[in-house]
Formats: sequence, structure tokens, C-alpha cells
Amino acid sequence: MSVSRALVFAAALGLSTAAVAPDASADSPPKRATAAQRASFKEALAAGRKAVKAKDYKTAIAQFESALKVVPSSSSVLGELGWAYFLDGQLDKAEAKTSDAIRISVRAKQLGALHYNLGRVLEAAGKQDEARSEYTESLSYRNNDTVQKRVAGLGGVLVTALVVDGETSFEKAVGDNVYCTEPLDKTSADEDARCTWTESEDETLDGSGIDQVRLVRLEGSADEIGGSVDATMLLLRQDARWFNMDVVADSWVPGMDYIYNNGEVESFKAADLLPDLPGKEVLVVQKASSVDHDPGAEMTTSDMMKTWHLCGLLEGAPTCVSVNIEVEWESNQLEGESWDAGKKLDGGKWALKVAIEDGQIAISTTGKADDLQPESQACLGRHSFAELTKKACANTKVGK
Repeated sequence: MSVSRALVFAAALGLSTAAVAPDASADSPPKRATAAQRASFKEALAAGRKAVKAKDYKTAIAQFESALKVVPSSSSVLGELGWAYFLDGQLDKAEAKTSDAIRISVRAKQLGALHYNLGRVLEAAGKQDEARSEYTESLSYRNNDTVQKRVAGLGGVLVTALVVDGETSFEKAVGDNVYCTEPLDKTSADEDARCTWTESEDETLDGSGIDQVRLVRLEGSADEIGGSVDATMLLLRQDARWFNMDVVADSWVPGMDYIYNNGEVESFKAADLLPDLPGKEVLVVQKASSVDHDPGAEMTTSDMMKTWHLCGLLEGAPTCVSVNIEVEWESNQLEGESWDAGKKLDGGKWALKVAIEDGQIAISTTGKADDLQPESQACLGRHSFAELTKKACANTKVGK
């Protein structure tokens, strides 16, 4: 998942969702919640959580359903409702509500929690292989000791790879992503298809190493829940095999009422940037801005993140390293009966300068080093591509 997504979630039993963010409608103008509606939402949410703690699951279910009447597409409330159904022994409804929450969630940590919850539901239903798959998916979003212990009891995590089997299988490589659950058909007229795709960039490279690069634009929807997501994916080909190196930019509107992200690829090029690597390297710069209005916390947050992606052939495998080079965020109190931002609660910004100099990757800061996160401070200086892939500030993906 894209690192630009908001990572707002709280734990119930250490893993379930709690933070609530209303959504923005893709098909109609956003609705503004009144003060009375927001108060009703908060009251029902709090009552539902209190009932869960008291093990009064029937009351909890009723309260979470009431909260959903105010914000019908809240992935957080859907997740908590699914967990309440699970605790009440209603496994079919627990599976359905948790799956709905996963379908519209856009937060990496929340997705990790939801996939764990779904794994618990499936395991309780005797679906061991499906549960193991959900636990594995949960760990792909964030490591967690509880999930590790759970999946160990089912034989360990499933080994997943970014590459698809076979020779040139571009369509399957595109379809192997978090936005689309069904195989993609570029010419499909099927109204139920989750995604359609178009090629926006296609470059054939000379020499050894990566021999073709494509940026592919996906356009998807969240099915009956509403909302939409557009994503730009980076695919690399080596020796007639396509490697899906994941999303380099995305834009999403998951449901209704003012939560959205706008992401775009700012630049794309392929060149012989690092002479110690075979062939040419691919450089993509992405920028994303998001807004999240949260009536449960009476708060609105906004953030901007710019990310630098560099891909090359390392030890025989296509490898991409991503570094966040610019971050700016701010949170404000919601004002009155509107979504207008009021008093500033928190905020900050920092930036890095990344350049290729004398065959190495040079990272410096445009401000004070003390303003950077510790992992970003540790990346200041000059590095080879191989060294950078092992740094804490970098997110590295390898096609296997």
C-alpha cells in the first residue's frame, strides 16, 4: 500500500479498529454532518465500545449499526461491528462486515488489523487455509507478535512473490495488486469488473538488466460500498517476465463525507544513473495530498508527502527502493457545524534532497537535521544502491 495513506487507527483487543473517518462520495456532492448528527455518531460509537468491554455484544451491535446510519461507509465502524458479530458468535455476519471494511479501507495499519480480524473469523468457522491467508495478508501491512503466533499455529505464513508465473503475463501482473480482486481484461465490458487499466507509459530499455518499463493507470471502485480509487502502478520486465513493483501513486475517495487522497506521478525517466548496476535504472517521483475529517475526534487532518522511487537490477532481481523526501502535515479542530478547520492542534514539515552524484545516491536535508525523523537522519550521506536498500528510511521491494 502507498505510504502516503493516513495511518489513523486504534486498537480493540490490541488489533481491531477504533479511529473513525467519514468518507467522501464519488457520485454526489459531500454531505455536511450537523452538530446533532456528529454528537449522535459519537454517542453511538462510545456506547458500542462500552458494551463490547462489558461483553454485551447484542447492545454493541445495535449501537454500531446506529453509528453507521450517520456514516454508512466508515471502515472503522464496519470493522468494529464485524468484531462484535464475531464475539457474539455470528460468524457469517462477522465475515461480511469485516470484508466490507477491508474493501473500503485505505489505511495500512487498519488493513493489517482488519485482515487479522477476518482471519480469526475464518479460523473459528473451520476455514484454516483461508484464515492463514488473511493472517499472512495482515503481516504484509505491519508485523505483529499476536498475528505471528496465530499464523504459526496454522503452519506459518504463506510465501508471496511480486512476480507471476509463466512467461510474458502482463495482464496477470497488473491484476496482482490490492485494488483489484479479479483478473483484469483491458477490453472487458463487464459492469461488475473491479478495475480497468490503460498503459500511460511504456519504454523499452537497451542493454542488460530491466528491458521494459510500464506505468499503468488503474481505475477501480469499491463495489456496493461506493467510492473509487485510481492508481498508477510500476511494472518492470526482465527476461520475458513481468514484475509488479506496486503502486507509485494513488487517488482515492472511499465512500462519503470528506476523506480523500490525490496522488500523481510528477516525473518518470529511465537512464544509466548508477554505473555499478547493469542496464538502465528507473526513477519515479510521486506526490500525494490527503484530507481526513473525523467527527469522532472533532478533528480534521491534512498531509502532503513526496516520494522518490529508484529501481534497478540488484543481484539478478528487479529491486525498487522508495524514500520519502518531503512531508508536511497539520491537524485542526473542526469548527461549528461545518467541516471548516478551526484551531491548529498539531503540524510540522521536513524535506530531504536526493541526488545521484558520482555513481552514488547523495541524501541531504534542506533544513535542520533535528527536524527529521530518526530513520531519515540515519540516511543522510552518500550510499550505493545496495546500501540504501538496507537503510531504515527506505522501503525496498524485490521481485522474486
